[in-house]
Amino acid sequence: MITAELFAGRLVAGTPGELTVRLSNTGTGPCTKILFKLRLPAQVISLGGNDRIEVLRLDPGESRTVQLQVRPSQPGEWTATSTNFSYRDHWGTSNRRTDFAAVLRVVPKVAQPVAKPSYELTLITRELPYDEWDTLTGYVTNTGVAPLSRVTVALSGRVERHTSTARLGPVLPGDRGHFTFPVAARESGRTVPLGLGVTCVDAFDNKAEFVHKVSVAVHRTAEASTGKVRILYLAANPTRTDQLGLDRELRGIKETLRAGKDRDRFELDDHSAVRLKDMMQALLDFSPSVVHLSGHGTEDGRFLAETDAGAAKIVAVDGMAALFREFADTIRCVIVNACHSETLAQALVEHVDHVIGMRSRIGDRSAITFSVGFYQALAAGRPIDKAFSVGCAAIALHDKEGKGGDIPKLFRR
Repeated sequence: MITAELFAGRLVAGTPGELTVRLSNTGTGPCTKILFKLRLPAQVISLGGNDRIEVLRLDPGESRTVQLQVRPSQPGEWTATSTNFSYRDHWGTSNRRTDFAAVLRVVPKVAQPVAKPSYELTLITRELPYDEWDTLTGYVTNTGVAPLSRVTVALSGRVERHTSTARLGPVLPGDRGHFTFPVAARESGRTVPLGLGVTCVDAFDNKAEFVHKVSVAVHRTAEASTGKVRILYLAANPTRTDQLGLDRELRGIKETLRAGKDRDRFELDDHSAVRLKDMMQALLDFSPSVVHLSGHGTEDGRFLAETDAGAAKIVAVDGMAALFREFADTIRCVIVNACHSETLAQALVEHVDHVIGMRSRIGDRSAITFSVGFYQALAAGRPIDKAFSVGCAAIALHDKEGKGGDIPKLFRR
């Protein structure tokens, strides 16, 4: 289901202002061919921007925002509507909405004191590995009543980086704008001070500019100190479920790692018929940097482990997230190669830098093909993002219609 919202902040008669339109998918399946045409009231004049929004596809939870510049001609309450609001749902059914209406409140022009935009800066990354590339991430939260635009975050400090500036899109009241910097910390065993300079402008053209002093710890991970990428493969194939080719997947992964040019960097530990206590023990004993879960998933995102008797043991999403939170200091990537694992991946990425899940059901052959392609790229020295893309491309390559490559989804913290 697609919903439309119109944010205006404070509109003053005779003064230019901004409107922000947000289209969001609040349903459970993807929507396509989305069209929204905004009709402004006669008392609000358009100065610029596109009042016609066309989006090819929005997945559940995704949104698209567009800004328009306007100038109200007189104070009062005026209603904006839509002349065309339509989309196709995940069943392919065409939907046309005729109920959109938003009241724009315009106040008389009077002398107003200048107020700076209101926001909060949050740094998610608190530790960086020594002498290797990683990501420094955080977000800016709009705590005011007006949309923020021209939001930039500038990074300074004693880390190597590809770029020093991140430009964020419009940040609506109550929303967050996320930023990411690829960085490499070359000094270990200490806290590195950094500066994050935020610049933004609100709908009244009031500007805020401030440098926030933060710090991150730099440490040597097991991977950094030993040079090894430790991969933990955990598979479950309970009785009374469709039996998967997990042995073929594991064989393909082993052969791929042995054939890669960086084969000596990888160490693989595998466990089949995995029970919950097996999973916990393996995480404690092996200290992996990559965890690969293969098996079945329920439609609401829960993973199926096994009981002592080999039956299915449904594992709560929150329980898996709590477990992986305890190993977030070493795990850099989790692959959940199971049907409908997108929800679980979203929960795990709160604690792990990279998590791969499946948007929907994935066939056994496609799941194996993705794994082999992913580890082929990883063993060739490619980063996780590129290895994910190669895995997706491998699915499409082996499909006779070139489809299926959009089923895996990569989440980044």
